[in-house]
Amino acid sequence: MTVSGADAQGAHELGERAQAAVEQGRVDEAIVWWRKACERAASTNDVEAVGYALLNIAMVSTQLANFDAAEEAFLEAVATGHPEIAPKALVSLAIVYKRTGRAADARWCYERALDIVSEDPDLLSQARQGLATLDRGVA
Repeated sequence: MTVSGADAQGAHELGERAQAAVEQGRVDEAIVWWRKACERAASTNDVEAVGYALLNIAMVSTQLANFDAAEEAFLEAVATGHPEIAPKALVSLAIVYKRTGRAADARWCYERALDIVSEDPDLLSQARQGLATLDRGVA
């Protein structure tokens, strides 16, 4: 039996299709491709690929001001527990929370990111700066 189309493609190829759709302005289609990439990656236990697809969904949703969808995807990315993806998702989610007036949730995300970031100086800096702006009351 020959498998063709999306069924035969790995998560990486599906992610490339998603990126191409974004570049052509077809964002809704891109999200569908990234969801398929998540499913494919999950079926092979590729946590990193799942996480990156979720981050992409969340970032595009943020750009579209669909903050509920962004929050959901960021939380799914955090739930992967991947050591690179979870802190990135937390810092990005904190920004969404700040933008939507949820300072307490933003603080929790920044603090949690600081707890789990290992050696990424940029993420550490972003989380610290985010907390500092919250402490100053800057949104």
